[in-house]
Amino acid sequence: MDYDQLASFLEVSKLQSFSRAAEKLFRTQPAISAQVRLLEQECGEKLFDRSGKKVLLTPAGEILRRYAEKMLELHKEALQAIADREGRQLQAVIGDAMREYLTRKQQAPRRNVLEAFQKSLKEHDELYRKLAK
Repeated sequence: MDYDQLASFLEVSKLQSFSRAAEKLFRTQPAISAQVRLLEQECGEKLFDRSGKKVLLTPAGEILRRYAEKMLELHKEALQAIADREGRQLQAVIGDAMREYLTRKQQAPRRNVLEAFQKSLKEHDELYRKLAK
């Protein structure tokens, strides 16, 4: 079970159609069907009732739908939290590097300003790498 399969499953569930889900996800209908089939094999249950014009969730499909929505939301939240953390750390590193650069700029002759900034960035980059581990 992977996030792509769950996203396809949810789209079929929402649109009640494999073809419309495939269009919306820019995939072929057989590709969407194959993803759902893999989910059904893994769950050991049929997830959709395909007997009518519309594709409807079975009771097992309803259960998976609730969990799939939660799983995809948590996945999105986790990626956002990581991006936020890295963004804050990067902002802090850049802020520290700029402060140091400005301090060195005041102390160094003009021709050494770029050199001082590069040195400051290098030092703070090493710190950022340690924080990211």
